[in-house]
Amino acid sequence: MSTLEKILNILKMKNNPKSYSVKFYAEMKLDDGRIVATEDEQFMIGSKVFAVGDEGEAEALTAGTYTMENGNKLTIGDSSEILDLGEEAESVEEENKEEASAELSEEETELAEDDEAVVEDWAGMEKRIKNLEDAVADLKADKVEASEELSKEEEDKTEMSKEVMGELMTQVEELKSKIVELSGEPATEGLKYNPEGSNFNSTIDLKKLSTKERAAYYINNK
Repeated sequence: MSTLEKILNILKMKNNPKSYSVKFYAEMKLDDGRIVATEDEQFMIGSKVFAVGDEGEAEALTAGTYTMENGNKLTIGDSSEILDLGEEAESVEEENKEEASAELSEEETELAEDDEAVVEDWAGMEKRIKNLEDAVADLKADKVEASEELSKEEEDKTEMSKEVMGELMTQVEELKSKIVELSGEPATEGLKYNPEGSNFNSTIDLKKLSTKERAAYYINNK
């Protein structure tokens, strides 16, 4: 090989991308017809991707965004690793939607429980108010009943006073009759007249005497 041929071979090696001998497990086709493959069992975030040539040579896929044959996007990083995969992105988006939906459902459930708690609180308050109203009604009824009992006691006292007065009047009539009888009999001894009454006591406190005692006092000191 001449020196010129050696130089041309060296230049060709520098211009050609670095090729690898790799055992691939998964591959897919891009929209431009190229085949890409990975050593992993399937394409996923972080998988390293290689472009496979017609003769089976593989070279690391350069960074950028590619469109797959099915229309999904494939984003490759500086180290030829997958940063974003359309199907996984959609899957992650669906998971996020499901999580958001689950959180929303949980919040709605909590709100519903709060509403039930509020309803129960209102029901409890209404029950307490009803109990208070019943208690007030009972107090009013007791007051009326006590007033009726007091009126009955007053009536009993009035009737008792009438009975006492009747009895006193009867005693007065009996005393008058005895006085009339005594006045018709001759006196064995000279009668002594006491204008103040035989039982008069100027120091008697009439307020301390009962109704009967006051009546007797007035009769004896008439």
